Amino acid sequence: MSSDSDYLAFLQKQNKTDKELAQKRQENVAQDESQASEVEDEVEVEHSKNPELVKQIRTDLLDATEDLLYISEADYPFTFFFIPSSKISEKRLSTTKLPSVEEFSQLIKLDAPVAETQTSFGAFFDALEDSSKFSNLKKVFDQYFQSSDLAIYRLGQIEISVWLTGLIEDVGLIGVSTLSVES
Repeated sequence: MSSDSDYLAFLQKQNKTDKELAQKRQENVAQDESQASEVEDEVEVEHSKNPELVKQIRTDLLDATEDLLYISEADYPFTFFFIPSSKISEKRLSTTKLPSVEEFSQLIKLDAPVAETQTSFGAFFDALEDSSKFSNLKKVFDQYFQSSDLAIYRLGQIEISVWLTGLIEDVGLIGVSTLSVES
């Protein structure tokens, strides 16, 4: 009997160690991506048509997503993004309406073959309504955007990038993104 309990204890310890290593890897990847993104975003924000508004939305989104993880087979944090209207115009896309899923994947330079879907904001948050942190995030989007200027883009197959996106006409696309692992 003691060998069974020893073996079980060993398995539990190993499982805990594996989970801790996976979590540290996810945190390191997210931190690296976040730092690179922050530098790029700062430059973009400063050159936007309304930098003060973009900065305020960024602050509110970062506050709402602090310590917030998107739960899937792996838990990932949210990161802020901003695509200025000048970059949207370069792709010859409209700066006054949300891009299609295909156009959005071009904007974020996603070259890999993907399964693309666009989900309504309401449907996305309905599934998460139990969490007060997610309701705070929804409130930030509701505060700054009309419902017709909101979209959720899901790009990928197993490791799916999820983009909660709002459009400010002639300023750009603003939001947060995360990953969802769904095998």
